Amino acid sequence: MSEAHVFERSQPVRQKIKRPHAMGVVMDAYGRVLTGIYGSGNGKKGQRGLPGGGIDEGESPVDAIVRETFEETGLAIKVLPQYVWQFACADKHLQAHIGIARVCGQFFPLDTPEMHTFQWHRIERLLQLELSPRSRQGLELVRFKVQHIAEAMPYPQPRTA
Repeated sequence: MSEAHVFERSQPVRQKIKRPHAMGVVMDAYGRVLTGIYGSGNGKKGQRGLPGGGIDEGESPVDAIVRETFEETGLAIKVLPQYVWQFACADKHLQAHIGIARVCGQFFPLDTPEMHTFQWHRIERLLQLELSPRSRQGLELVRFKVQHIAEAMPYPQPRTA
């Protein structure tokens, strides 16, 4: 007869719980969307994408979008609550929220360790750029709503990207 071996763990298995994610589609007065290059604060360093990050415990997705955008860009924004959606991220298997927001105040984002080299793009141009997978997935989800909002803007479209 063979001897049976029983293996017991002396330490409990620790699984990292992934926080839900929130990101903002921040639009300026011309209907353009803000993107930046991710800094060293996360695993997306060097990729272009939308401001965003984890939702803290007890925090709403709207509050997380406002907080993360301010932390990463220095911009004060107002999220349009009727334009917030939840989706499953393909890249990290976690829940994410994306919300369309307007800038409230200064329109010049500030470089931070988390994000820098900001650019404003119309949604059609933005989707032609290389973006982080999560930002691309979120933008594809809301692209038609962003186009509709941009077309309704009372300001003339600028001649640049």
